[in-house]
Amino acid sequence: MAQKSKRSSQSKRKIELFSIPLTRHNFIIFAIGILLIFIGFVVMTMPTWDSSASLFVSPIILGIGYFLIFPYGILAKRTSRSNKVPQ
Repeated sequence: MAQKSKRSSQSKRKIELFSIPLTRHNFIIFAIGILLIFIGFVVMTMPTWDSSASLFVSPIILGIGYFLIFPYGILAKRTSRSNKVPQ
């Protein structure tokens, strides 16, 4: 009997180790980042390569997508509203 309970606790532990900590909120932020990066590359490939949009606006859009949106999508934790205590 003792061996069965030990095995079941080990299988529960394995399930807990491989759970994904990201929520739907995180994946929405990732989708916004991918959309922003796509827009940045589209602006970069406009016909005139020496325009201000290709040289200045596009790198700013890409930087925001890569360096702000993606890390925020990884690090953001959504707080549940039920944990807040009314004052």
